[in-house]
Amino acid sequence: MKPCSNPQYLHLSMLALMVHDWLILLDREVEHVWQSEWNISKVLFIISRYGPFLDMPITITTHTAPYGAIGYDTCNIIYKIATWNTFLGISISESILLLRTNAIYSRSKRVLIPLSTAYAVATVAGIIFTWRYLRATLCESFAGSNG
Repeated sequence: MKPCSNPQYLHLSMLALMVHDWLILLDREVEHVWQSEWNISKVLFIISRYGPFLDMPITITTHTAPYGAIGYDTCNIIYKIATWNTFLGISISESILLLRTNAIYSRSKRVLIPLSTAYAVATVAGIIFTWRYLRATLCESFAGSNG
């Protein structure tokens, strides 16, 4: 299979898929989420559901800008924001899975404690890895890389 030579099309198609998914599920979301009481699960769902709508324009902008149109400092800031947003999205998705798994097991502490411990260890490791990765990443290869 030939690799994608135009990543901006991939990002635009992902945005179209997100909008499509949002539109076809909006009525159920309003019924089951927006009309429910506020709790941690609802907050995590909303961040998980709408966070990508904030991330995607950043990604599309950096990948579709002509080479050199985004300066090194700007690129570096945008790339760090996008990377931390990705990490946050993954962490939130994992916490939702933790909550759902715990609910399946009737909120058992025998399940909650090991899952929470594993989640905390993975999150701390992820923070350290992401921080070290961003310190070592040069933005030159990302500034205006549109193909």
